[in-house]
Amino acid sequence: METSYYQKVTEERYYDRFESTLVNQKCLSIVRRENDWLIEFSEDAFIELYVPWRIVSGGRIVFSDEDDGQLFGLSEPKNGEEIAKSFLRSKKISTVTTDRETGDLSLLFSGGSRLDAFSNSAGYEAWRAQYKFEQSTHNFVALGGGEIAFLSS
Repeated sequence: METSYYQKVTEERYYDRFESTLVNQKCLSIVRRENDWLIEFSEDAFIELYVPWRIVSGGRIVFSDEDDGQLFGLSEPKNGEEIAKSFLRSKKISTVTTDRETGDLSLLFSGGSRLDAFSNSAGYEAWRAQYKFEQSTHNFVALGGGEIAFLSS
């Protein structure tokens, strides 16, 4: 994705719009793709995660993207999609927080589970969210170094 197509976010209203638009959206699916993870929500919204992420529930980390396919001394490898779905599918987002310095993303779901995606590069994109707002499609992208960019089509 070329960053030149995007406008860097400098106004708080873009963050507010992004965060408030995702609130009350229901998690429909979580899919492990070749190089990233896709989380689909109701109302034509999705988030692609290109960086490390985890699910926190009950006061501890219950799954991390790095756990997918690991044995951890068990007879079967961990199925990341199924584990993530067990905590998030059909749950609604209650709070969205975008760290203005780092571009980290935190989604708190009904039932208390939280998904954290943390930027880990000064150069590579961390995640991209696409959502609808006022009949337009918007993209919110965490750029390398923690900046956020916005594109409306």
